[in-house]
Amino acid sequence: SYSFCTLLGEMFGLWDTEAGVEEDLVALDGGYDGVSDVYVLAKHDPELLMLHIALIIVVCFLLAALPPFKGLAFKIRCYCIGLIHFWASRENVVGNTDRTHKPSALKDSTDVMEKEFVFIRHGESEWNEIFNRSKVTLPGKLFFGLLKEFFCLPFKERSIFLDSPLGDTGRDQSAHLASELKNNPKLQFLKEQGSESDNKMRSVVLTSNLRRCVQTALLGLRPRLEITGETVYVYSCLQEVARNVDTLALTPAGAKPVVDRCQFADKLDGTYNFGSKRWYERAIKRMNIFLKFAFAREESRIIVVGHSLYFKKFFQTFLETQHEAKAKKLSNCGVVRFKVQCGTASLVHTYRIVPQSIEVLHGSWV
Repeated sequence: SYSFCTLLGEMFGLWDTEAGVEEDLVALDGGYDGVSDVYVLAKHDPELLMLHIALIIVVCFLLAALPPFKGLAFKIRCYCIGLIHFWASRENVVGNTDRTHKPSALKDSTDVMEKEFVFIRHGESEWNEIFNRSKVTLPGKLFFGLLKEFFCLPFKERSIFLDSPLGDTGRDQSAHLASELKNNPKLQFLKEQGSESDNKMRSVVLTSNLRRCVQTALLGLRPRLEITGETVYVYSCLQEVARNVDTLALTPAGAKPVVDRCQFADKLDGTYNFGSKRWYERAIKRMNIFLKFAFAREESRIIVVGHSLYFKKFFQTFLETQHEAKAKKLSNCGVVRFKVQCGTASLVHTYRIVPQSIEVLHGSWV
């Protein structure tokens, strides 16, 4: 440590040391440690020392560029964003630019359009399996969840908590939904994409950009995809409405989420994936953008694989009458069908859910 301090002092001109090479070598033979080598090198060949320092810096940058280090830096950044989002989120704040007329204003509109929407909630996620079950088992599940998260840290696309994927129960629920599509008469229409010559029967599948929804879409709607081979669009305006880190997306804008053990993953399209939500974004604004997008499309039926709190907020915003959909969540892999009207009231786009059209086809409100 003395030699290191001497080196710093001489480099910055704090004191003068005029010892020769011979004295330095004697000092080294007298028991100095490896730090003295640096001191001698700095005195007698400073250019070589600078070269060594430059090489060390270059090596550090190269190591940081390796996938494990890049993944770790990315995860640290995501968790920091998650903390900001948890404490500063404005999702449930309604801004002036988000306000539309009340749904009842459409009664006086003459240019009303109507489309059918089908909301499908994702299966149970890893996050839900840990935190939304019994408090007795929480410590043990949390320990193993943290252990799995530790081994996921070097990989950008893998995490138990961030953008939480389906757990084992969620995959089973999605498989059961696929079975229902084959056997339940109420769900047979979900297997139909319709023909291009008849837009009244046309439908499109949209999914949130969070991995659990993408997995549910590919697994739960597998009987449909086997028939149609259609594109499944990843749409970031469907991202969940909550503060927890499991609601933040790992997939960057324009990309397709990486999902494991899912057939038809090649059918995903990230064109409408604009990246993870920002802490200052408001949920109602995203919903208005989604509805504008849906009514601009030619399909008459919009199938959405999304989230319970998003759906709940959607019904609270666009349904004018009392209904349990405004107070309860749709069960995992539950399916609800309803109609939405779109029109212009005082030159403002206004949307309204038709109360009589709401029908739970699979699962229940919980």
